Amino acid sequence: MLLDTSGLFCLLHQREPQDRGAVDEVMRTVRAAILEVDKRLTIHNALEETQIYRWATTIMNEQEQADLATRINAELANRPPRFSLDAWSNQ
Repeated sequence: MLLDTSGLFCLLHQREPQDRGAVDEVMRTVRAAILEVDKRLTIHNALEETQIYRWATTIMNEQEQADLATRINAELANRPPRFSLDAWSNQ
């Protein structure tokens, strides 16, 4: 089971810096968790891009698609300021 992020940080702070073996073990655990998240996100993104985005044209009529596009554009316009438009739109 994947540890939650706060659990990973707790693991990092539980060990004394002098206990190199324990620190290495914790770092291996954190690395494995990060790699698992990366793997799951890769699968998620592939499914999203190859299947989910295409459903809109299959299950929505033209008006619903236009409404969805309006809502998506509103969300994109409200992106956090730390993200450039290029970063936010994945282009």
